[in-house]
Amino acid sequence: ALDIELDEGEVAELRALVVLQERRGERIGEHLVRAAEAWARARGAKILILRTSVTRPDAHRFYERVGFVQTRTART
Repeated sequence: ALDIELDEGEVAELRALVVLQERRGERIGEHLVRAAEAWARARGAKILILRTSVTRPDAHRFYERVGFVQTRTART
């Protein structure tokens, strides 16, 4: 599943990316991220951001592996 939104301006937000546990390791998530990047770029976005729970260290490792950089941590 993939949920991406582009508001006014040059920032797109990747709001949800979920790959079934039994399909992880098949690079599906990486392909979805690349598709989201291409979608956002084609619509004029210069930045793609995402938010993920601090309770999901596996997701953090995945996003870092595909090129995202953690810039902030919030506990709300």
